[in-house]
Amino acid sequence: MDRLKAFIRAFFGFSRTETRAFLILLPLLLISAFIMPAYRWWFVSQKQNYATESKTLDSLIAQWQWKVPKDSIQPTSPTLFPFDPNTASTTELIQLGFAPTLAKRIDNYRNKKGRFKTNQIYLKSGMDTALYE
Repeated sequence: MDRLKAFIRAFFGFSRTETRAFLILLPLLLISAFIMPAYRWWFVSQKQNYATESKTLDSLIAQWQWKVPKDSIQPTSPTLFPFDPNTASTTELIQLGFAPTLAKRIDNYRNKKGRFKTNQIYLKSGMDTALYE
């Protein structure tokens, strides 16, 4: 131990009390540096059982009251008819199968003096490709 103290004093230029403090703090530093990775490794290697949590979540989902807003317009099935995208109202677009948000987006685009010259503009406005086809 005396050789280690002499080496630390010579290498770092510590005094006798600084060498003692260094020898006390060095193991504490090493423990604090390696405890977190060891803790993470231990809990990652343990298999987690989420059976009780999943049962609780399933029962909460079963009790959930799903409410549909009264002001939302949701057609049962889209009806197809010829239309002009530059003059069709939002209700006509919703009847065609457009989402209400997309119909409002198209209406806002037209209100700002935007015109649909090609069909590719629909895809840029956020329309689903299946609905576009």
